[in-house]
Amino acid sequence: MQKTILLLLPLFLICTSLYSQNEKIVVQGAIVIDNNDDPNPTAGTIRWTGLDFEGYDGTQWLSLTCCNLADTTVIVTDQDGNEYPTVNIGSQCWMGENLRVTTYNDGTPIPFAADPAGWLANNSGGNTIPTYSWILDDPTTAVTYGAVYNWFAIDTLTNGGKNICPVGWHVPTEMDIEILLQTVDPAATPSSSLIAGGILKSTGDLVTGDGLWESPNTGAIDSLGFTAVPSIRRNTGGTWFSGTPKYILNLWTSDSLTSTVGYGLTFRYDDAEANAGFFSGSYGLACRCLKD
Repeated sequence: MQKTILLLLPLFLICTSLYSQNEKIVVQGAIVIDNNDDPNPTAGTIRWTGLDFEGYDGTQWLSLTCCNLADTTVIVTDQDGNEYPTVNIGSQCWMGENLRVTTYNDGTPIPFAADPAGWLANNSGGNTIPTYSWILDDPTTAVTYGAVYNWFAIDTLTNGGKNICPVGWHVPTEMDIEILLQTVDPAATPSSSLIAGGILKSTGDLVTGDGLWESPNTGAIDSLGFTAVPSIRRNTGGTWFSGTPKYILNLWTSDSLTSTVGYGLTFRYDDAEANAGFFSGSYGLACRCLKD
């Protein structure tokens, strides 16, 4: 009869307590590594979250699978020729920067709003015209912050079934966001985590001069290479919420509450949380693409 062994011991205990460095363990049957909800596990403990193998480094859980950190040698190129680093987090592969594309992946141009009046015209009076803008209407911000898009540029029912992401990639769904949050933080709810924002945000702040976020950039460690940088929300009337891209990052998903209210993920400068919720489809938010 085969037996199943439930392995919950730290890996280093197996190596140092049972065998010398050059010996090996041979197990007939199966070793089952289960999840671990101990709030203070020993450094070196390993677990299976249901999505990924993780190891505890004494401070946080980190993926043990290949390439969990951003690899700048693995590049995805959008339909405009812009290049983005990629990052693997659990079972998902994300763009490591905010999207800055100006066309759909079939080559169709996305309508552009160069100023507040242009944005207002496309997003008021019942208009649901797909639209993008450069942050603060300044094209030199594109590489650092990406562009902002209204939800109608994302929504395939509004944009004629087009994909804003490169071929083989897509705008994340609500479920994709749930998987991201619960991979980064197994204690997360489907729409909220107390720590995922800090783990995913870029480090540093504007006061110290080594980052893009406003101080204190609470909890930011960017340990998985997602490098969430601030953006800025464009309001329905074309104004810019908060006036400068340093306080918040809102990322669209492809899901919605209604035909004019989209779903998105939010990071803030003053806490370590990541929270998903609903936004007017006429707002301009940033976007990250996820590999199919």
